[in-house]
Amino acid sequence: MNFKRYASAVASLLALPAFIAINANSAPAQELRWETVMGVKQTGDQVGVGTGAVFGGAPWETTGGSVHVNLANGKVRFYVKGLILSVGSVPSLGVLGVPIGTPGPVTRVKGTLVCDVDGTANGGNSIDFDTPATTLDTKGEAHFSGRFVKSLDSVCSSENDNAFLIRIVEPAGFANAWIAFGAVRTGSSTE
Repeated sequence: MNFKRYASAVASLLALPAFIAINANSAPAQELRWETVMGVKQTGDQVGVGTGAVFGGAPWETTGGSVHVNLANGKVRFYVKGLILSVGSVPSLGVLGVPIGTPGPVTRVKGTLVCDVDGTANGGNSIDFDTPATTLDTKGEAHFSGRFVKSLDSVCSSENDNAFLIRIVEPAGFANAWIAFGAVRTGSSTE
């Protein structure tokens, strides 16, 4: 009889780490980090669905960057380095003769957190949250530290399918096209 209770207790203790790991991995993070920033590779690529869909611009490259978003208080920091066009012309977008390897005419960008990318938690729609605009210099560098323009929705914390994009603000003719994204996402609910 004691052996059965002992075996049951041992089995329970052995199962505990697996139970904790499964639940820890399924809990949405309150702090999201993307270890680098990469440029859009395909013209017109879409992130998000429905009313929250965001469309990509011409192909871009970067040499690095990082993103940090605190879902609890709406603070966001992003840095992108070497954000440059990787195409000289895209006639379908009206982009002709742009100096490849430069930011071209883009002088201001913003960060956008796209929450619920697949729209399953919000009636088939993603939700977008923008930062204020910041300068993109001639070397393709942009920095932002502050808060999103509007308060984050609870769907950002409850869903794990969030994306971070860098979007054009100026020139106005290309406004809101996404040109870079946060890549290699990490997060922790304890930070």
